[in-house]
Amino acid sequence: MNELRPNIVHVDVDAFFASVEQVLDPKLRGKPVLVGRGVVASASYEAKARGVRTAMSFRDAKRCCPEAIVVAGQYEHYADFAGRVRRILEDFTPAVETAALDDFYLDFAGTARLYPDYTRTLRRVQERVFDGTSLGVSMGAATSKLVAAVASRLQRPRGFLIVPPGFEQDFLAPLDIEKLHGIGHAHAATLRERGIHTIADLRGVPLEALTATFGDVVGRQLYDRARGLDARAVHEPAEPKSISRETTIDGGTIDLEFVDALIEYLAERIGSTLRAGTRRAS
Repeated sequence: MNELRPNIVHVDVDAFFASVEQVLDPKLRGKPVLVGRGVVASASYEAKARGVRTAMSFRDAKRCCPEAIVVAGQYEHYADFAGRVRRILEDFTPAVETAALDDFYLDFAGTARLYPDYTRTLRRVQERVFDGTSLGVSMGAATSKLVAAVASRLQRPRGFLIVPPGFEQDFLAPLDIEKLHGIGHAHAATLRERGIHTIADLRGVPLEALTATFGDVVGRQLYDRARGLDARAVHEPAEPKSISRETTIDGGTIDLEFVDALIEYLAERIGSTLRAGTRRAS
């Protein structure tokens, strides 16, 4: 059977760390919750609605949301919840790739007869995760990992969006360039300085101009991503030789206390990933 379906699905756990804390302590539900030490590792949607962002200093976060409740984080529980989410996803398809503790890629290729009502099946995935973990997930389906990841992040929390085959470029075109998964703050700022604000604008830039500005690898990435091109398959990643986490500080900073807290946050993220894979640093 020739399936004309967007078989690649991205599943993103909404506000993962903060949501787990709200599940563990029901008194936190419906309240603005910040997780981290000195810098925001995760913020509940109640806090995000007041302007709090991940990697923001607690000082700035408290200015945005004075009533926010700060918890240091129970990182030993996060890997357990991530494992529970993954096991539920594997009930629907064995092709599940863990991209990070809180996001996964699924491939439903070859399942048309098993799941004739594809939309209903994906809704069942969303419902099963919530029933089994009390965590909300946002889902996007498309013909590639790139477009699926963009789709899943547009309507959070509990977002759900399917991009039909052949409509990838139309879907991406009006979106701000920051919505294109993988574009960092620095690259986005450079593009905006040149009058490029939407993915459609980016699509109009010749490959030669992008590689001249960003180098061959990044320039080609931007060129392909603006067109929704992404040939990566869903698969279990090979054992990594190294694990890293990074973030960008908008405008830079000379606040050493903030930098210390940010380093601690990134180190905790690495440690959480190591613990989830029962690995240790060497």
